[in-house]
Amino acid sequence: MKLYIMRHGETDWNIQGKIQGSTDVPLNENGIFLAEQTRDGLKKAGIVFDTIFSSPFIRARRTAEIIADGNCVPELDGRIAEMAFGKYEGVSIREVSENPAYGNIRNFFRNPREYVAEEGSESYEEAIARIGDFYEDRIRPLAGNDKNCLIVCHGAIIRAFLVYLCHMELDQLWKLKQPNCSINVFDVTPERAVLSEQSKIFYDDTLVPKRKYT
Repeated sequence: MKLYIMRHGETDWNIQGKIQGSTDVPLNENGIFLAEQTRDGLKKAGIVFDTIFSSPFIRARRTAEIIADGNCVPELDGRIAEMAFGKYEGVSIREVSENPAYGNIRNFFRNPREYVAEEGSESYEEAIARIGDFYEDRIRPLAGNDKNCLIVCHGAIIRAFLVYLCHMELDQLWKLKQPNCSINVFDVTPERAVLSEQSKIFYDDTLVPKRKYT
């Protein structure tokens, strides 16, 4: 089976460089355009999805609906929702980098092993555990077929998948770029999942505005 793990389209908070987490921020106009261009690029590549899972947050759900294009109904699963960041949601990455008061959330990105989940937030260990539960429950049972499965989710949760499936070290994760609507492709058997393509773009990036957000 081919497993595709995709980040949602762009939001205004992406442009503003704000931490989103469990805040339910919608796609912006460019985010919808990115999803549509990705849908068209997948079609040109001959990729049709038999099953689509989506985070319940609107930015992921709307992306999944656009990609599905009426061929199937995306199934929502809270286990693939973005990590919660509590009081840090809505704070800009620039402020996190510059303000000493944000040392703990700065560790989330720079020194993941030192990050401590505070009230209303989630630890890496908790996120990886729920990704593992989702994978074993919903994905592994599909692994014996030759179909295509898509998961539409979020930047931090994609990194949790990479830890769970590829045994990546936490310190490596934020060196990996995951642009909006980029897709990680895995070859999945009942025994294992092998990453074959990382952060693949299926749209023409000359058609979209250049952004400097994370």
